[in-house]
Amino acid sequence: MKRFIVKHFISGLSEDTNVRQFLETVGEIYKVLDKVEVVNLLSELTNMRYDAAMGVREFILKMVHIQSKLKAHEIVISKNDSVLRLKCSTS
Repeated sequence: MKRFIVKHFISGLSEDTNVRQFLETVGEIYKVLDKVEVVNLLSELTNMRYDAAMGVREFILKMVHIQSKLKAHEIVISKNDSVLRLKCSTS
């Protein structure tokens, strides 16, 4: 198993680590990465401004795409909030 694992993962493991402990460690790392991704998506959504470089349709689709990524992380943004964000960012 050690031949196929990236070296920075192995450096934190002891010799008697089994597969279950390894997977738990990797799972904890990815939980932290998920939180970082959620924060980045939320900041991207809140800082979006329409600058007329793209069409309104593309801007709305980009907002919906970010919201669908957030929904995959179980963060749902209401339709009212979406409309308000769109209205504020285009004016």
